Amino acid sequence: MNDHDHGHGHGHDDHGHDDHHAADGDAICPVCEMKVNSATSPSREYEGKTYYFCNESCARAFDQEPAEYAVA
Repeated sequence: MNDHDHGHGHGHDDHGHDDHHAADGDAICPVCEMKVNSATSPSREYEGKTYYFCNESCARAFDQEPAEYAVA
């Protein structure tokens, strides 16, 4: 397990950390809990709510198990 493995089915080696640490982030990626900019991030709709992701890898993890990551 690497330092950035949060147990959500993928490592963080497949995307740059610059995308993760957006200083002007206005949303939180529900998969890895990093700040993201909703204007430029991938998004998904689930049960009437929009979720924003740091990248497509986290969005795909959400697609597989949305109930695990969705916040009530």
